[in-house]
Amino acid sequence: MEAAGLGQMLAVCGLLLAMVAINALAAFASIYYLQWVGQRVVMDLRIRLFAHLQRLPVAFHHATRTGDMLSRTVADTQLLHHTVSNAMTDLVRQPVVLIMVLGYILVTEWRLALLSLLLLLPLCALPIHLIGRRVRRILAQAIRLLPGCAGCLAMPDFYLKRNDTKEPIQATLSDQAGAVDLTGATVRFHMKNRAGTVVVDAPAEVVTPAGGVVRYQWQAEDTAAAGDFYAEWEVTFPSGTVQTFPNENDIGIRIMADVA
Repeated sequence: MEAAGLGQMLAVCGLLLAMVAINALAAFASIYYLQWVGQRVVMDLRIRLFAHLQRLPVAFHHATRTGDMLSRTVADTQLLHHTVSNAMTDLVRQPVVLIMVLGYILVTEWRLALLSLLLLLPLCALPIHLIGRRVRRILAQAIRLLPGCAGCLAMPDFYLKRNDTKEPIQATLSDQAGAVDLTGATVRFHMKNRAGTVVVDAPAEVVTPAGGVVRYQWQAEDTAAAGDFYAEWEVTFPSGTVQTFPNENDIGIRIMADVA
């Protein structure tokens, strides 16, 4: 009898260990394949999005902020990856768990189940609903501010060393219709530092009026300080109207400190 009882106990222990191993393998496979699917979805979406951006006209890239495109291609697709790999699991698993728990409670103690459903569930759902609404508002505000933050972290458009003045800064001014006609127009170049102080406000040269090409030759005092700066072109047309370029963002300029 003792040998039979010992054998049964060992069989039960072996069965428990096998169940634990199967559960661990199933959890590993679930996480692995969900992550794999999420990564593949994000990769395919980013490839298609990048190919679409490559086919868009130059005027679109000129008018769209760099932060907006970074946010759409990186942050939004990463949120989709999180939804596929994490939220989909909870969306399938949690309702099943809830139904099984409620069914078990109803079978074992239906009075306690009714009390939980009619009294405790609303008390728990109300703060979750209120906190969820506040979190959604905060998240929506963060999403609106993300493109601007990404634009601040974007790489500068123009580099030069401190005290360098040989290489001018040149650009083609354009809008949604294409290159801007600068015939008879005057152009000024403005540059400000991170504090918002204007450090350059000087006339620029119109190289190709019909093609919208402008150029500014650096002066010694313009590049005397190293750091990150933001610039724009101010155009005064013959009609007296004034327009700045780029339309929605600034030109990033980084003046790097020299070695000596």
